[in-house]
Order: sequence, then structure tokens, then C-alpha cells
Amino acid sequence: MNVSYTDMIATFGIGGAHPGGLSATKYIMDQLQLKPEEPILDVGCGTGQTLDYLAKNLPNPLFGVDQHQGMLTKAKKRLETHPTVTLKKANIENLPFTDNFFGFILSESVTAFTPIDQALQEYARTLKKNGTLILLEMTTNDILKQEQQAEIKQFYHIPKLLTEEMWCAAINQAGFQTVSAEVIPDKLENIIDFDLQTAISQEHFELMATHYQLTEKYKDLLSARLYYCKKE
Repeated sequence: MNVSYTDMIATFGIGGAHPGGLSATKYIMDQLQLKPEEPILDVGCGTGQTLDYLAKNLPNPLFGVDQHQGMLTKAKKRLETHPTVTLKKANIENLPFTDNFFGFILSESVTAFTPIDQALQEYARTLKKNGTLILLEMTTNDILKQEQQAEIKQFYHIPKLLTEEMWCAAINQAGFQTVSAEVIPDKLENIIDFDLQTAISQEHFELMATHYQLTEKYKDLLSARLYYCKKE
């Protein structure tokens, strides 16, 4: 069996796998002033923890997309009592929405796992003018050695690793103004939940262990940044 990092997250039913977890989501939303009629998109919505929080606290129409069926199945169960939420199976680089549809798009440790330039172009296409994009993404503190990049990219199946400067350049190239970039505050408690419903293989546990080993190994070289962006 060939299990990916994303498969492992889905099997464990992990919600809040992004840096800072649900606390980071709350931190982000507390800084925004959203019109209640503006549609919101959670890209790579996973098991639906963020959408569940948003549905309980906002009247806005909410949308979530994910390409992993296992994630969506768990999200649908979590969100079945929230009529304001619509879930779709889709790749982020080919979003099933019309142009200028959303007022706000949120990516929590998702865009780094995709063809980044294509994903940013889709965010720009589907976001309204002056709409807000917030990215919470893996960022290197410096250019990594080739062997370091290879190890990280192979395990997480990510196409490339970007510094903050490189992220900002890509964001601006896609038609956004980078309002600010900040490191996730240390004070945020990483709240993670699990939904264990099936027997889990040893391979999944080994992947989880490798993830924590890499996190520790590269803790001084990798971090997460919050990028606040406006569509021009």
C-alpha cells in the first residue's frame, strides 16, 4: 500500500492539521470584518473543522473544496447540520466556481501542496475585486540545501519550497497586493481533533511518526507564515 501524507491525515480524521490549528483560524477571523452576504471559500477544507467553526459564528454562505474523498466524507458528516455550507470535490487549481464569486478565500496549509502559481491564479479568478485572500502556508526561513528540499518535498508531495520573499512575489504576480506577512504567534495553542472510525494500518502510524520527526528536524529552517492579501 502506498499511503501519502494526505491519506494519513484523512485516515486519522485529523481536523486542524495546519500550524496553530483551530486557534490560528480564530486568530485570523478575529482580525477580519466580513460582510454577512459575502460568500467564503475554504480551500482544501479537509475534515471540515474550520467550516464548522465558521458556520457556528458567521451567517455567510460557506463553501469548501477538497480533492480527497476521504476528507470530504468526514467533512459532510461533521457539517450535515449546517445548511449554509456547500462542499465540492475539486482540485484547487481548477475551482468549480464562476469569476468574481467570493469575498474571502482562506487557505490553511493547503496552497503549498499544490501547483502554487496555478492555485493563486484560481484564487484571483474567483475572488471579487478588493476581496481578501489569506494564506497560512509552509515557508522556509532561508534557501534550503538540495538534499533538505528533496527530503521534505518527497515526504509531503509538494512541488517546491518558498521563502517569504518568494511567496510574496508569487502572490503579487497573480494579481494580489500582499498587505502583510507574519509568523504564527507562539501563544496559539494547536487544537487538533481526531475522528478514528476505521482500523488503522502500521504504515499510517509510521507516516505520522516520520512527520513529527521531520517537524523536529527542520524546526529552525521551516515555519508557517500568514499572508494577508487583497485582490487588486
